[in-house]
Amino acid sequence: KAKTRLIKYLHSAKGFSVLSWESNLLECILADRALRAGEPVSQGAARGIYTVWSGAEEVQPLFEYVRSTQAMVQPLEMIGFDCQSSGTMLDPLFEFLDRAYPGSLSRNDRTMLRALQEMTYAGTYAQQPARDRVPYQTLLERLIELTARPGPNAGERERMLMNRALQGLWDFQHAYSVSREVLRQRGEESNRRDIAMGGNLAWLAQTYYPDRKIIAWAASMHLARDVASLHAPGESRRLLAYRLPMGQVAHQQLGDEVYSIGVIAYSGAAGRVNRSARIPVQASADSLEALCHDTGHQYLFVDLKHTPENHWLRQEVIAGAFGYSALAGDWSRVFDAFIFIDEMHPATPVRKGPLKDEQ
Repeated sequence: KAKTRLIKYLHSAKGFSVLSWESNLLECILADRALRAGEPVSQGAARGIYTVWSGAEEVQPLFEYVRSTQAMVQPLEMIGFDCQSSGTMLDPLFEFLDRAYPGSLSRNDRTMLRALQEMTYAGTYAQQPARDRVPYQTLLERLIELTARPGPNAGERERMLMNRALQGLWDFQHAYSVSREVLRQRGEESNRRDIAMGGNLAWLAQTYYPDRKIIAWAASMHLARDVASLHAPGESRRLLAYRLPMGQVAHQQLGDEVYSIGVIAYSGAAGRVNRSARIPVQASADSLEALCHDTGHQYLFVDLKHTPENHWLRQEVIAGAFGYSALAGDWSRVFDAFIFIDEMHPATPVRKGPLKDEQ
């Protein structure tokens, strides 16, 4: 709810006109089109936005708002920046290739791409011998090279988008060509995906929407940077030392054009709509959350970026921005601001029954 309020403000008062999600580049466009076409918001959003958000009751007003802006001079447009795919991106991709580059896809090519997506999403691609992955990689390389050149029946902007989507498929298979267990042991479990997401976000800002202001919605860990500077206990210290979040990748390419916001809470419980576990939230007495709680405000926006160099907020502070676990450090090196929520509540499912979880 707090993020929705912030997005409405950024669009209506600050000129932001693109809402990019931690969801697949093309699949999120399908969701955007569905909302424009008048589909029920929960159904339309689910076409391309991960269930963790599209399946949450608290996010539905945001989708309603996106739809309501279509009649405005500057509507709010949705797109994704993740390389992961549930498979629905393949239909618009095939349609484009058939139209723009006739004869470029054989029946076997289509079968291979669908099989690649299914294996990668299921986590079984990493179990394939390296030699068995080569044909898939060769096919992707050919299509990426093909769409790097103008096609007879495609506009330049559409061609760039589809070329980037194919690069996303390459990144997707690359990220999951190594098992999660191996990557976790190295402390690099999400780095391959984060590098791809950070690159996609920078591409959106520099190439696809060079004259527009973009909001990026993602998990706080993905939006962070320099997490290795935080002090963590035991195994968490090693994992943070090797972690390269997309926020850091984007910041390396975009510099101060990026303003990243993490979320912290003082009390309550957190929970996703697609997972049954509930995380208790109770900040320690010596934390930033406790100080925020003492102000008596239910919500606060705490700017870190524009504080003086010697400000106490730029020194070692305890906060729980990642899974509400307390970590100490100079958080201005990790985020530019915090949204503080005094009492957190679990997300409410839009519909009952089993929901597909994202990777």
